[in-house]
Amino acid sequence: MENDFPQSLVEQNIAVPQDLLAKVMGRIIAKRKLQTRRRLFGTLILLLSSIAAAIPAGQVFWADITSSGLNLYLTLAWYDGAVIISNWQDFSFTILESLPVTSGLALLGAILTILLALKAAVKYYAKIYPASLLFKTTN
Repeated sequence: MENDFPQSLVEQNIAVPQDLLAKVMGRIIAKRKLQTRRRLFGTLILLLSSIAAAIPAGQVFWADITSSGLNLYLTLAWYDGAVIISNWQDFSFTILESLPVTSGLALLGAILTILLALKAAVKYYAKIYPASLLFKTTN
């Protein structure tokens, strides 16, 4: 049965239109452009949502830094460096204990997401609009 179908098409000698290849290639290019535009739209949504997530993450990180006393340790390091040098091990462990790790990781994750989404958005924009002024290069 599988071999009968291709043989029947070959035996009929159907005439192929002259612009069939151009139509098929045009349809493929249009489909790829549409898919790239959808990806760009999704990437821009991700970028905006990650920017919106970075603002509260930054606020929580700043609140954790001020409540943990990290700023006091850093001002001590700035104004009295001799004490820090003589007790550097205790000071470094104190700094490590007072770091707000969870909110810091949330902020770094949001910043990383912003950067990756921005990179993807620029890549998709360059595919859609290759002759844009944004991406002009001189050779």
